[in-house]
Formats: sequence, structure tokens, C-alpha cells
Amino acid sequence: MLTEKAVKAARPKPGNKYRKLSDQHGLYLFCTTDGTRSWRFDYRLHGERRTFALGHYPQVGLAEARRRHQAARDLVALGKSPVLVKRQARANARLGAANTVKAIAESWYSELAPHKSEVWRAQTRSWLNNRIYPAMGSSPIQDVTAADVLDLCKGIAKSHARTAECIRLVLARVFGYAIRNLRAEHNPAREIQGAIVVPAPVHHKPIAASDIPSFLEKLDGYPGRPATKLAANLLLLTMVRKSELIEAEWDEVDLEAGLWTIPAARMKRREPHIVPLSCQALDAFKQLKPLASGSKYVFPNLGRLDKPMSPSTLNLAFERMKLKVSPHGLRATASTVLNESGAFRTDVIERALSHIERNRVRASYNRAEYLEERRAMLQWWADFCDKPVNVVAVRASRKAG
Repeated sequence: MLTEKAVKAARPKPGNKYRKLSDQHGLYLFCTTDGTRSWRFDYRLHGERRTFALGHYPQVGLAEARRRHQAARDLVALGKSPVLVKRQARANARLGAANTVKAIAESWYSELAPHKSEVWRAQTRSWLNNRIYPAMGSSPIQDVTAADVLDLCKGIAKSHARTAECIRLVLARVFGYAIRNLRAEHNPAREIQGAIVVPAPVHHKPIAASDIPSFLEKLDGYPGRPATKLAANLLLLTMVRKSELIEAEWDEVDLEAGLWTIPAARMKRREPHIVPLSCQALDAFKQLKPLASGSKYVFPNLGRLDKPMSPSTLNLAFERMKLKVSPHGLRATASTVLNESGAFRTDVIERALSHIERNRVRASYNRAEYLEERRAMLQWWADFCDKPVNVVAVRASRKAG
């Protein structure tokens, strides 16, 4: 049997290319002239002579080599090949690494992200990195139970119930993706559907027409960034959604034609939307050009020009101004005033709000038909915001005419 001293001093004899130093039961140290020393085990299985590598010395010492050798002998006694068992263990380890919640979630995210908005990508990435991965990212997806998902979501729901439900939905989609790709068999996030009690949504209330001057006065006096103030003003003037505005890129805006074309990929209904720009909106875009500092975004992020304004920027600004309306509520304000005025057709107002006509042929026709009507309407709306008038009087005068 070998000793530690003999193993440490083992070298091929002069003139030989290699040397075998036997220990016991087929275990030996294989030495070469370049100084490499490795443990090997020769055995017979099903009538054939085979060799199994147990590791290199000194990384694997004598005691560890004997332990590995005994484990290999036990497999041979059972009629199993140590080589095949080791190969299968490595394959299982690779499969296990590819089947963690994080690995599958990243695969799911990478497939969807190119087709989603910047806001969706940022929000989903935040939920994955900050909520889901710390809790279960390294767990094999097959091992995650409904109790694990419930524990995560219940913990978040103590302070943010809506966020907890959103995270449950993300997990449900990740598990659904895993099932479709034969990497999981059940969806624990679906099993706890309804377990998170989400408060009823607070609808975005519009401000009264008479309160528009007060809103604009507070906005004018807001000490924040000029771009933030212009963004709030453009929300009011263009009637678009907040995400559609803050992700706007300069190549979408034609200042000469006075048109802003939002691509389908950034629209809620996945249909392109053309916004005719009033004189006031056009002026706001012109003011924003130098403020963008060369960014492709009309509203670049304060810290990075290659990213758009944060989704929370306008909400925080509205909170600081102590406004009784949310950014999204400005759409409802415009819709309410325009409908109450009686000066414009409902279809035109709905088109300005990008409420899509389900009949695609008719929708395509309406986009062209309503463009000039919407241009006139948005100019009327911008002038109204500059100097609100009595909406009832406008309706009465239109009926009299």
C-alpha cells in the first residue's frame, strides 16, 4: 500500500515515460515525465477491462482517492459503470442549473422583452431581481411548491398587496413557460390564485374644467426639472398615456408636419397611434429638444441618456404639487371636457384616446378620416386649456348654430 511520502515523491524512473504506483484493489497513481500525477482505478465489468479516473494529485490526496476508489468499487459490485454514473451526475448537475427558477425566468424574459415596452422591461426586471430571485432564484423549479409562492407573496402583501399579486402573476407566467417547454409539471402560482386580497382600484378622477388654470399655475410654479413640467403639460395636451409619453423617441416626432407617430410596439392595444400636435404641444416639443442633450429619448432619464424618464417621476411631481389628479387622470379630464362641450363627435374623441376600433378595416379608414378632425379638436383643447370657457355655454352655442 502507498504512503503519503511515497505519493509525494512519485516520479517516473529515468528513461521511462510513465510509472504506475499501486495501492490496492486496482487503485494506483499514474505519473508522467511532465510531473502530472493522477489517481486511476482498473476494474473488470461484464468481462471487459476498464479504467476510471479519480482525480489529480495533490488536489485529491491519498485518503480522498481511497474514498472515491471504494465508492467506485461498490458501483462495480452492483454491475454499474463508475464512468457512466459520473457522466450522468454531471448531466444532472447541468440540467439542474438550467432548471432553476432564475434560469427559466431569464429564458422567459429574454423571449418576451423585445416585444414589450421599456416600462414593462424595467418593472419586470425589478420584480425578478429584487423580489423573486432572492427568495427562490436558485431553487430547481420542480421543487418550488404553492406554499413557497404563497409565503413570498403574503410577505410582500403586508405592505404592497397589488405588487404581491403582480409578482404572483409573473411567477404564474414563468411556470407556464416552463411547463410548455417540458421543464416543469405543475404551476404553483396558479394554485394560490385568489389568496392575495387586492384592494379595489382607485379610478383616476378627472379635474373639473374650472380647475385647469389652478393645475397649470401649480405646474408653472413647480421647482422641478423643466422636462418634467413639459411632460405634465404634454400629457394634458396630447391625451396619451403616461408610458407612451415618457418613452417617446425623437424619430417618432415630425416637427415640420406637426405629427407624433407612436409605434404599435409602445401602444397598449398594439396599434400605431398618430397624434396631431397643437401649436402649444409643438412648442413644448421644441423646448424639449435642447433639454434632451442628444438622447434618442424626448424625456431621457436624469442619470442615463440611453434610458427614458422613470415611470415614477411624474407621479412624484404630482404628489409634491399636492394635485388632486394623477398623471393618468389628465386623459379623463380631456375626455370629459371634450364630450361635455358637444363640439366633437364621440368617435373622434375615442380615436384621440387611442381606444381602438375592433373592426380593423374600419379602424384603418378611421385613422385617415379622423386625422384632421382630431387636429382641430386638439388645437381647440389646447386653446381651452390656455383660457378655459364655460363648457355648457359652448354646447348651447353649438346647438343654437
